[in-house]
Amino acid sequence: MPINSEMHRIITADCSYPKEIDDGLFIKPLDEDHELYQVGVCIADTSKIYDNVEVTKQAFARTTARYWDLPDGERGYDPMIDPKLVQKIELKAGTVRDAMVASFMVGVHEAPSDIEISFEPVKIDKNIDYRQLSNFTYSEQGRKYLRASLLIRQHLGYIAYGDHIGSRPQWRKDEAGQPAAVNMSGRAWKRGSQINESFMVATNHLVGKLMDEENRPVIYRVHDPDDEQYLELLSASVARFSRKAGLHSGLGLDPYCRVTSPLRRLDDFVSIQQLRQRDRGLAPTAKDIQDVAFAVRRLNQELVASAPKEAARLSRRDILGRAALAAG
Repeated sequence: MPINSEMHRIITADCSYPKEIDDGLFIKPLDEDHELYQVGVCIADTSKIYDNVEVTKQAFARTTARYWDLPDGERGYDPMIDPKLVQKIELKAGTVRDAMVASFMVGVHEAPSDIEISFEPVKIDKNIDYRQLSNFTYSEQGRKYLRASLLIRQHLGYIAYGDHIGSRPQWRKDEAGQPAAVNMSGRAWKRGSQINESFMVATNHLVGKLMDEENRPVIYRVHDPDDEQYLELLSASVARFSRKAGLHSGLGLDPYCRVTSPLRRLDDFVSIQQLRQRDRGLAPTAKDIQDVAFAVRRLNQELVASAPKEAARLSRRDILGRAALAAG
């Protein structure tokens, strides 16, 4: 694919050993005197494979990519979709890929706003890890990434890692049990991760607002204290999936949907397709609405089934059945 001068050039930031590189960034200073930035979050365009029946069957069956620690310190990996397809779509350095580009404004006096969605090719300049992103922000060029991320956190006031279930990833260790030299320190990893997280959280929040305002189908994550059916099955601290916008109290944002990891998570995978339909100027079809509803049921089934402490008295069959009933 040819590279033209108007094409966005992006970087990606991820853990030390990413299996699917599905989001990247670019930032453009618009008014340096008032610190106003255009932030671009670029997401692998999975709408290209959404109509592949085998791919969607696999995504709906697995719902997420799963990772586990191996004896040698590396991480095992069960992909959500065919790894060969991942390699063709992921945002690998040195390639030009089709992407969903979500761009928005943020500044000292401008909360994240004015989101625009497009589908277009992007050029990936670098794949870096969180430590490298942290170090990059000490440079003149990289400082704008740090500043924009701090402004996002200041305006949105969200809780860092508030959407994460379970422990943070465990990095490779040497024979003495210490972090291996090739890996980042916990402090450097955390800082770089939080910088990247801010851009993803803002995008997910703004996309949720956009789709809710336009009454388009998408998958939200919510905490609903009035939903007695789910409170029987889940801890009140766990966000469930919903077709209706609502408060994600873990993050402190309303609404919140996820679109930034479509190669890893079913809700993102389905929501990218809905954004593509919007980009094409198409009204939601019966299939769109059905896909979102089915995805919500599947995701909540898996969420409840993976929380045995909250439903220890129930069998897996009971858990899945009651979760499906509650999802309606």
